[in-house]
Amino acid sequence: MIRPTLSVRAFLLAVCLAAAGCASAPATPGTPRSNSLYVRLGGYDAIAALVDNFIARMGKDTITAPFFAGLTPLEGNRIRQGIIDQLCQASGGPCIYTGPSMKEAHKDLGITPAVWQAEVGEMNAAMDHYHIGRDERNEVLAIIRTLEPEIVTKP
Repeated sequence: MIRPTLSVRAFLLAVCLAAAGCASAPATPGTPRSNSLYVRLGGYDAIAALVDNFIARMGKDTITAPFFAGLTPLEGNRIRQGIIDQLCQASGGPCIYTGPSMKEAHKDLGITPAVWQAEVGEMNAAMDHYHIGRDERNEVLAIIRTLEPEIVTKP
């Protein structure tokens, strides 16, 4: 089995984070507002379940699965926690994501529109699985759309 290079691991984390609807602006830790996307998504445990479903789908997608080949359980757990933290923060929750920027993580990876669409599609499927409401889904997708120029670097 071929072990992924550090750049592939960075790609996995960054693309997963981006697809999870993450904003780059830091959040202030504390109690989320009652009308925040974080609260409307169901809070930390619901976000963690959504991320678990998303990651499982990514591991089975023919376009994205190769990026998961050879990851150790520790590497997989780091990716999972990073996605949870970033989605939690981007949605107005109390988490703080401290990983790399999307631009930095993707600068040398040559992410194509097809890879980008596969990632977004798997997040949509995960949101379908958990019956995420239209308004919440649109908010997550709006966040994702702002990151596309930083992630898609190859035509």
